[in-house]
Amino acid sequence: MVNIPLLLSASAASCTAANLFVASYGGTLTTLSLDDSDDGSYSLNTAYSSTSCGESPSWLTLDSERGILYCLDEGLTSPNGTINSLRVDEDGGLNLVSSQQSISGPVSSVLYGSPNARHLAVAHYSGSAVSYWQAGPNGSLALGGSQIFTLDTPGAVPDRQDAPHEHEAILDPTGQYVIVPDLGADLVRVFSYDSSGALSEEEPLSTEAGTGPRHAAFWTGKSYYGNATYFYLVGELDNSLTTYSVTYPPAGGLSFTEVHKESTFGDAPEPEGAAAAEIEISPDNRFVIVSNRNDSSFEISSTYNGTKQYSDSLATFSIQPNGSLAFEHLAPAGGSFPRHFSLNGDGDLIAVALQYDSKLVVKKRDVQTGVIGDEVASISIPASQPSRIPDFAFAFDIDGVLLRSADPLPRAHKALSYLQSERIPFILLTNGGGKHESDRVAELSDKLDIPLDISMFVQSHTPFAGMDHYKDKTVLVCGGDGGKCRDVAEKYGYKTVVTPGDIYAAYPEIWPFSKNFLDYYKSFARPLPRPIDAANPDASLKIDAVFVYNDPRDWGLDAAVILDVLLSREGIMGTLSSKNGDRSLPNRGYLQDGQPPLYYSNPDLWWAAKYHLSRLGQGGFREALEGIWAAVTGGERNGVELKKEVIGKPFRMTYQFAEERLNRHREDLFGKNKLDPLKRVYMVGDNPESDIRGANTYDSPAGTDWKSVLVKTGVYQEGSEPSWKPRTIVSDVYDAFFPFPRQGPAEMSKISKLITTHRPDLGPYEALYKHLHAHPELSFQERETAATMKTQLETIFARFPALKTFIHTDIGSHGLAAVLRNQRDTPVVLLRADMDALPVAELTGLPYASTKTMTALDGKVKPTMHACGHDMHMSALLAAAETLCRASDEWSGTIVFCFQPAEELGKGAQAMVEGGLYDRVPVPDVVIGGHVMFHKAGTIGTRRGLVASAADSYNLTIHGRSGHASQPHRTCDPIVTAAHTITRLQAITAREVDPQDAAVVSVGYVHAGDAVNIIPASADLGIDVRTFSQDTRTRVLDAVRRVVDAESLAAGAPKPPLLVETRTFPFLVNDEQATRKVEEVYSAHFGDAYNKEAQRLGGSEDCGILATSVGRPSVFFTYGGTDPEVWEKAEREGGEERVREVVPINHSGYFAPIIGALRFGVEGYVGGALAFLVKE
Repeated sequence: MVNIPLLLSASAASCTAANLFVASYGGTLTTLSLDDSDDGSYSLNTAYSSTSCGESPSWLTLDSERGILYCLDEGLTSPNGTINSLRVDEDGGLNLVSSQQSISGPVSSVLYGSPNARHLAVAHYSGSAVSYWQAGPNGSLALGGSQIFTLDTPGAVPDRQDAPHEHEAILDPTGQYVIVPDLGADLVRVFSYDSSGALSEEEPLSTEAGTGPRHAAFWTGKSYYGNATYFYLVGELDNSLTTYSVTYPPAGGLSFTEVHKESTFGDAPEPEGAAAAEIEISPDNRFVIVSNRNDSSFEISSTYNGTKQYSDSLATFSIQPNGSLAFEHLAPAGGSFPRHFSLNGDGDLIAVALQYDSKLVVKKRDVQTGVIGDEVASISIPASQPSRIPDFAFAFDIDGVLLRSADPLPRAHKALSYLQSERIPFILLTNGGGKHESDRVAELSDKLDIPLDISMFVQSHTPFAGMDHYKDKTVLVCGGDGGKCRDVAEKYGYKTVVTPGDIYAAYPEIWPFSKNFLDYYKSFARPLPRPIDAANPDASLKIDAVFVYNDPRDWGLDAAVILDVLLSREGIMGTLSSKNGDRSLPNRGYLQDGQPPLYYSNPDLWWAAKYHLSRLGQGGFREALEGIWAAVTGGERNGVELKKEVIGKPFRMTYQFAEERLNRHREDLFGKNKLDPLKRVYMVGDNPESDIRGANTYDSPAGTDWKSVLVKTGVYQEGSEPSWKPRTIVSDVYDAFFPFPRQGPAEMSKISKLITTHRPDLGPYEALYKHLHAHPELSFQERETAATMKTQLETIFARFPALKTFIHTDIGSHGLAAVLRNQRDTPVVLLRADMDALPVAELTGLPYASTKTMTALDGKVKPTMHACGHDMHMSALLAAAETLCRASDEWSGTIVFCFQPAEELGKGAQAMVEGGLYDRVPVPDVVIGGHVMFHKAGTIGTRRGLVASAADSYNLTIHGRSGHASQPHRTCDPIVTAAHTITRLQAITAREVDPQDAAVVSVGYVHAGDAVNIIPASADLGIDVRTFSQDTRTRVLDAVRRVVDAESLAAGAPKPPLLVETRTFPFLVNDEQATRKVEEVYSAHFGDAYNKEAQRLGGSEDCGILATSVGRPSVFFTYGGTDPEVWEKAEREGGEERVREVVPINHSGYFAPIIGALRFGVEGYVGGALAFLVKE
């Protein structure tokens, strides 16, 4: 099904030079040209095609003056929509400028406001909302605000009027009001707006119940009554076309009076299921045209093969002198579901977008009679092919890379145009500054002839915008031309900004060597907030922070003023600190008296100017100031340091800020819910000391790999040895793209292609994950869970009847195994997921959190939760089963999908083996299991050799003699014995295990006594032992028995302790050869997200029993389930220690993997299986 909103360019003078912009639910955005021939025939030709408007474009709005096309992505497969802007080239090319996430379901937009302050109003159908956006002159978008509406009760047509459904946004003829038909609420909403674009709702127009207002149009002109305005409203739900006269009351708003109501089929019967849609008024103001869908009123010849097909209709009405409408005729639309149409400027051609036919037709129209005639041209609108979102991005320096001084470098425009057309994210990361980002973006957009957005731009001083703690204080801002840097700081939100020029204009004697420039400084200086009064320091000007925003123009003045601040008392101008030079204080007393911090924004020593040799930059000023500081204080040779914070390349803070900005830009382009982690950033620069050094040394908290690219068009001199070696050296910015592999279908491995092509929509499996999470079952009680697995498998297999499938249930209690034989019996791969939950009370607060309790095998009622991710394992294995069924033409062999009970007890796998698993399914050649862990989502790993420890658990009963608590000498206290036993058990790992080995001995529970004044007769302890080698396991278990016996003996217990094994897990070992095959697949598919040397698990797993019981190898993989934002925030706040504090681990009541982790589980299973089964 393809929806094709279209817009016929308003700038086209005639049908012979027309551009049509067509978008489709198939994900394409196409520019078409309508060409005529000498013989009078027409043809439609594709001038440009793009996928830059998301997956489900729903509406186009053209700003012809600015050459910007706004395209809405309805987001039919996403929780959000997107608002996109694209610059239109002269040849019809479309370059993405900005892509912003929005409320769900944007379906229509309109521009409003003044020529210098334009805004975009957007109607959101599924979001029940209206939003407005600031529309910048270069296509930038910024959300201004939104209003969300609700319904108390459903409307007259409940299945369509279950909520407000804003369907269109148009302007009234005065341009003062935004009009929004609401299909769900039977209203036409009216909004006024102020100079900021903010919308205020006025009195709406209420329509007859069940009308379903969809689209509308205004008419202005002469009527019987003089100048008049009429409003024509299409009702989708009752196929109506209603005429209203419009007046403008003095109090504001619009007043609507119904004049006439007509069926969109005239007097003819309305076909069942028909639905009116679009409306247009002819250019000569004489006719109204409305499209009808699903009416099949005509039979036409197919343009493809000449066979007959049904066509929906276009209805034409003539406008009467009183504004009412007279039905004239119906005409075939040219195919099925004419969702949108548009007339050319002369009105003699009409272009119709046919959703169900996925095509656009152009038909002749008689201007005098309004009759719509024959088709003169048509073209199919293809859907886009699935594409993989890039996991890489670019960061560009500006001076020396894109510009030299103020002039664009050759191929800079071509380079950025290419990235925008391919939707490859990039930002500009410069050490330049001195202007606000919005001004610099506008300037660069003009120079490079590329639409840029402020979200794509990081200057050296951009991080200053986030230093909120100084914004209410007095700051000294240095550098730049005139008062420009002050303007930047004020736009960042700093309220009291002082410049050296302000100080010099008020006190010229502060730097007598600049007297020839006094008039210059006075031209932009502002009065100081306080005087400089050495006699009254409390009333004197006090500086709380010093910021060097840009290259100082007057080094002497700026250095003198900054030095005064640094040598002052508490930043008070005109004072000197008495602590300066005090040898008893740190730093010889300098900067020990409350002086303000000093921030530099650009460390570059050199920059590429128009002069053939590089010129000194802000870094040169910093070196000069530090030289003066050393001369005044003695400097480092005297033990004095000038403390400062330097921001900009190559320093970490700037690169981290840039990476965060890049990730936000990616979210704007593609939607947050669709993104994999950013793997690589290519830093393209000309300065080895800043660009290359910064990329080489930056250690991304998110693990993003920054790769350095040095161009020869700036500071770097070809033939010299760069001080910091780049990953590669290229001629110019355009060549920077091509040393690196592009990610796309052509470069993907065969298995990666299969996974990407055949993986189903994971939405149903995400819903299943939530269901399983809310309905957990304890070990050996997974009855309903197993039944769900069986039903899900039956549903999947039913869609692939040609495949041989079998399902076996009740293996080792509730175990289940399904067999998929495809083309041949061998090799056999067993994929395993576990089903049981834990006796843990859920604390996540999720909407689908478990509130369930169950009676455990010990007879006690316990809270029950999937606190170890088994709900995700099951969901992932089912989705993997569907993927492998879909891809069955590409592999051969047999797969066993094994759903195992009681993993948490360590007994489920053995129970399945003993219950006849391999009597019912083929013995596997390899067993593959997976587990979601508390690690960062978006990562996956394996390791060769030992993966998980052995685990041995016991219940220890210590015997004593009970009695009154006041007579302990007449008893044998088992609690004291238990305490000694616990303490002594901990010494086993500290004193009896090789420090190069590892073992864990834990006591998980202590149960004893029922009353405070009674010494009990016994105490029960739960002992859990984890070991990583067989020798250590034997040694530790023997030691546990020795300690237990000895402590009871020492206490004089009446009888020996009872040590009963409650569960045992074997070692889990990944076979080296089998793991190597999986490594190859995972490396190719997951790239940098895959770690083939993952850490061993501290916990234990019984998955290996399914392999070792029949002498077969196994491979076990793990993948992360923690929200990356939570993980990275914790790392930023306190590194690994903070991660341990805030990230819930497996078996915690707070552990619940994010839904986005599911994909890694699915692809881990599928990739592992195909490593052994794919056809060569």
